[in-house]
Amino acid sequence: MELHSYAQLEMIGFFAFVVWLFYYQITSSRKAARQAEEERQERSNESE
Repeated sequence: MELHSYAQLEMIGFFAFVVWLFYYQITSSRKAARQAEEERQERSNESE
């Protein structure tokens, strides 16, 4: 295996990791926002 192809593979792997990390941050923040929205709705139901 050539050094040059290994460097390409490493770059692709790093890029994929960054994309996965970005996607994970978005999904986790959406989940947190949805939980906060549900809690807020429950509180408003209790106050009625």
